[in-house]
Amino acid sequence: MNSTLLTVISLALFLSGAVCYGATLFLEAPAAPALPEHSSLSKIALYGRLLLWGGILLEFAAIGIWCIQMHRSPFASNFGTLIITGWALALLYGLLELKTKLPALGAAILSVVSLILFWGLVHSGGPVAESPILSQRIVSIHVLATVISFGLFAVGGACAGLYLWQNRTLKKTPAKGLFRRLPPLATLDTVSYRSVAFALPFLTLGLTLGIVYIYRGGVPVTPFWWLDPKTVVAFATWGLYIFYFTMRSAAGWRGVRLQYVLIAGLVAALALYLIPGTLHKFL
Repeated sequence: MNSTLLTVISLALFLSGAVCYGATLFLEAPAAPALPEHSSLSKIALYGRLLLWGGILLEFAAIGIWCIQMHRSPFASNFGTLIITGWALALLYGLLELKTKLPALGAAILSVVSLILFWGLVHSGGPVAESPILSQRIVSIHVLATVISFGLFAVGGACAGLYLWQNRTLKKTPAKGLFRRLPPLATLDTVSYRSVAFALPFLTLGLTLGIVYIYRGGVPVTPFWWLDPKTVVAFATWGLYIFYFTMRSAAGWRGVRLQYVLIAGLVAALALYLIPGTLHKFL
């Protein structure tokens, strides 16, 4: 099997897992947001969990096969970068689910993972960069730390989206049907806070390693390297999440306005990937 075929199979598994998690929202269920232990719904969620971990293992194999075949870092192509991003996001949710059973979040996260992998498959035949920069371990760690932070920010952003959706709905009508399966607002707020709490150190590590590599002479840059569009957006994203922590911890912010900060942070993180840059041409 090649990496593309394994990614196609992984995509099918993640989509099926999203369907299983989503099914628990639409079927009749008790008011508790966590699934009861010996019910038909818990079996559906179990199938979703098995599909999730099956996709994680297959996508890990796909990444390894790609690296062996190409003799390059996976970050040398859009395909490699995207499948690692999707894999990291799925893995982070899988680890989160071991402690917190949130099928609503699982349906949202796996849908996003599926979109990322699909976009990666669209770029599967794209060019592979030959830049010697990618042979540097510090650069690989720099990119990997940033990608992991994106995955955690995505979890926080998904929680924020569910929070805003449920909060607006609860103002109009009492919780019933589908909304009885959604996690409590306090749970969503806590999960998003913890996700960002882990994500910010990873982003800080990624930024720090990038700066260290530049000042070690790893790449020829002008004195105004910090004006590179990706660099500007990266530090703006970092500052936005610092603002989130400051307002939550020092100013006592809670509720809806904090969730909007998380949504803005996720948009900034997405822009960091999409915006062109002069120092990151190998991505």
